[in-house]
Amino acid sequence: MIQSVPSKKSAVTGPTISLRPNSERAGDWRVIFDRLDNIPITGYIPMLADLPDRPRSACFRLDLKRITVVERILLISTLAKRYHLSPREVEQNLDWYGCPILVADVQRLIPAHFAMDIERSRS
Repeated sequence: MIQSVPSKKSAVTGPTISLRPNSERAGDWRVIFDRLDNIPITGYIPMLADLPDRPRSACFRLDLKRITVVERILLISTLAKRYHLSPREVEQNLDWYGCPILVADVQRLIPAHFAMDIERSRS
């Protein structure tokens, strides 16, 4: 599910997604955010990213400006463990490239207000 809600960190709103609980990476996201809903992303238009285990994958970009310091530390630690990298290397890569979230891990790809507009236009 995609929605727009205020971040826990600030009153700034922006796009968010809900992640599929049965995805391969759901456990990692739960460790980082302690939830699978209201994950902040930079926008609803996916991009292609070359991930270490999945080249040319459709992804959303995690909005690093809207996560807490603790979530960022957990993100760095989790990614370092998963991909056998140093935390410093992960942090540098986050600052340079950002953090992709696979479109395949998202529950619904159409923002709720767009879906309602589509349904209304069909009536």
